Amino acid sequence: MSRPDFLATHQTDPYRRNLPYPRLFFSPEDIPALRARAGAVPGLIEGLKARADGHLAGPPLDTGNLYNGMIGAMARLGDLSAAYVLTGEGRYAEGTRAALAQAFDLPKWVFPVHEPMKFDHGSANVSAAVALALDFLGDAMTEGERSGYLRRLIERTAALFRRVYAERSERWVTSKFNWRSMICGDMGLALLTALGHDPDAMEGLTYALDGVLAILDDAPPDGEWGEGVGYWGPAVGLPIRLALAMDRMTEGRLDLFQHPYLRRTGDFLMHVTGPNGRVFAFADCGHALGGQAAAMLGLLGRKAGRPDWVRLALQYPPSSLFDLACTAGLSAPEAAPDPPTARRFETYEVVTLRSGWGPKDTFAALKGGPTMVGHSHLDINGFMVTALGETLIPDLGTWPYAHFIGFFDTGNRRWSFDANATRGHNTLLVDGQGQRFAEGAAGKVVRFEPGEAFDLVVSDGTTPYAPLLTRFHRWFLFFKPGLLVVFDDVRAEQARRVEWLLHYEGEAEAAAGVDLRVVKGDAVLDALFLLPGRDEGWVASHVGRRFTYRDSNRQVIVHPENRYVAFSRMHAYPDHRFLALLSFHRRGGAGWIGEVTASDAEAVRFTLRQGAVERRVTLDLEGLRAEVES
Repeated sequence: MSRPDFLATHQTDPYRRNLPYPRLFFSPEDIPALRARAGAVPGLIEGLKARADGHLAGPPLDTGNLYNGMIGAMARLGDLSAAYVLTGEGRYAEGTRAALAQAFDLPKWVFPVHEPMKFDHGSANVSAAVALALDFLGDAMTEGERSGYLRRLIERTAALFRRVYAERSERWVTSKFNWRSMICGDMGLALLTALGHDPDAMEGLTYALDGVLAILDDAPPDGEWGEGVGYWGPAVGLPIRLALAMDRMTEGRLDLFQHPYLRRTGDFLMHVTGPNGRVFAFADCGHALGGQAAAMLGLLGRKAGRPDWVRLALQYPPSSLFDLACTAGLSAPEAAPDPPTARRFETYEVVTLRSGWGPKDTFAALKGGPTMVGHSHLDINGFMVTALGETLIPDLGTWPYAHFIGFFDTGNRRWSFDANATRGHNTLLVDGQGQRFAEGAAGKVVRFEPGEAFDLVVSDGTTPYAPLLTRFHRWFLFFKPGLLVVFDDVRAEQARRVEWLLHYEGEAEAAAGVDLRVVKGDAVLDALFLLPGRDEGWVASHVGRRFTYRDSNRQVIVHPENRYVAFSRMHAYPDHRFLALLSFHRRGGAGWIGEVTASDAEAVRFTLRQGAVERRVTLDLEGLRAEVES
């Protein structure tokens, strides 16, 4: 259904206003099954009750600190109302009432770091938390009480949301990234709850749906999200919450799950999640898929008929009441065919390669795409690798935010934080400098050829280094299951010093015949450079950088670290070639070795050996093709 058709159906008012509470994610009849499933998940109810009891026993909400007050209000409302649903204990309903009153004691619902904005995503997030608490309390709250709180909610945010959206007075109203869908998704929930209490709720819902649909319509057709998995959660996840509620409230007449993006985006989550559960943490992203994202993947899989999504989702136990609602009725599929082991997402040039879909298989993820994306890092041609159940070559992911000392100052200070900058990624520094955050500075995959014997990817990362470099072609040849060959063809108009950065997890150990050995658990990474030649001079710098600053969200001092090895030639040259063999094997095993047999302006030829196995490789540098002979 197109956006105009969807909005037209919305205008026919297909909403069932007389459903009993709770009604957004589940019905009163569903609660016994939710409780039974929650009780079967070790620690879920115990953890929820511990948090809820902590709220009851702790001091009142900190209304003097707006940030802490808003975060605290959402936590209290969420934990206490969910604890009531899953236990039926009246003290949690009373605690929710107290939390509602304290939330409205806050002078406003706008995060201080976003002022002077009048309506930010915090405004919508707290509104949704209030709405869900009112929904979850069901018949523990009288209609008079609920109506009173809904009137206060309408006065505080619903009317302001309508005015801001109609006047386009905040920049998020026309944004193409997470703020618009976050705000519209959460305000949609709040306005659904207000139906029957707010005569203008339908108008507000029209704006909320318009915002959600605008973002989904504009999202890449293959389902990826340019801000990474971490921001997929709020940017796509909050609309998914709204989709679930609308599906229930309209008996499927307004089914956002049929949107083409939501029928494809599960592929993105599935392919960027490694065998050990670690995700490719590009942009401001954590390292884990997380229970809520997994639960939403399961819900999407059920709606789209994708048993492979459901299979992955069920590897993560539910961690919340919402997770339980998303995964209701899901069971492990009897047969789900394995997806392809190589996948390219073309808009943001995210490529994943793997030797298989087992828990110990090797997984490599590579990143190109534009630098100018929300929450982006300067990570073009960077990569990560997980093998034998361990992440050996990581992406640093996100560091704690520091709003007041430039974490989001993309014109300068954001790049002083290593996790955001090129120095925090497995790519190049040129004369000590990283990549540019600029329009047109982007990595482009110019060759993607999955194969039985090996996968080939070539990515052109030149423009982010302009004018320092005139060429930066990075080649990846993945010989399954345990060898990733990385070849860099780097050219400049004048002599440059180029450093090849390799971040690692585990312990670096001395080992003969390799440039770096990293051991983590039973897994071993051996890094061996066949180029450049050692007779030109060779430097391996083991670097550890420790930062100290205040996390502006949690208001605590943090000490994030960046540890890597920088490999480089001793002197500056106009052109550089790096040829690295990255072997992954168990302790006691052996990595690959090799030698370069020819290297000229047009081609590089080298031999790879592991025991009795030998492969002869030719790279056509201008045609961007690889030939391999056994």
